[in-house]
Amino acid sequence: MIFDLKPKKDKEIQRVSNKALRELKEFYGIKNKIEINIIMLKDRKTFNALRNRKTPGWNTAFARPPIFSVFILDKKNFGKESSSDYSKEYYAQLIKHEISHVLFYQMMGDLRCPAWFAEGVALYTDGSLKRRKRPGKFEDFLEFYQSGKSGVYRESGFAVEVLVKKFGKGKLHELIKRNNGIRGRKQFDKLFRKIYGFNINYRNMNKLLQE
Repeated sequence: MIFDLKPKKDKEIQRVSNKALRELKEFYGIKNKIEINIIMLKDRKTFNALRNRKTPGWNTAFARPPIFSVFILDKKNFGKESSSDYSKEYYAQLIKHEISHVLFYQMMGDLRCPAWFAEGVALYTDGSLKRRKRPGKFEDFLEFYQSGKSGVYRESGFAVEVLVKKFGKGKLHELIKRNNGIRGRKQFDKLFRKIYGFNINYRNMNKLLQE
């Protein structure tokens, strides 16, 4: 399939993406210069074509880390082409979420890791946890190892928040970097235990949540 993409100027989107990139580089400890492409897609048809599948209405943006690019439904048609209402705050949060994915995978040097971990870090860094319902206990985030379905967003961000609050960013950065080459849940769980000193399971995570 052939696509016709043209550069455009949008001061608001540029400001939002620059701010997000600056804050995320600080979080990830990245010093080198990085430029992110924000590619706004005019409609769901184009979005689906680039994803090579039919996508649900809640799916409004995605990242392509190897080419430092974020693809997002155009703000002009956002409400019409998705199941979400447009607002400047929400749109900015989506852009930051996807830029976080780009930096996460660049830091890891790989494109394979647990879905809950990748989405959890993006949720923790995009600022959306303050608007999400905090779980009373963790019950299902670990089930989203390969799946990126909408349920992955319920608990994963709060799981990462617990890890950062209890152990700091250093261990999180180590887990991201050392995940390069890890294949399968058993290997990831073994690496997690080596770095954090405990098994990643609901019992242990709920203890941390309640502390």
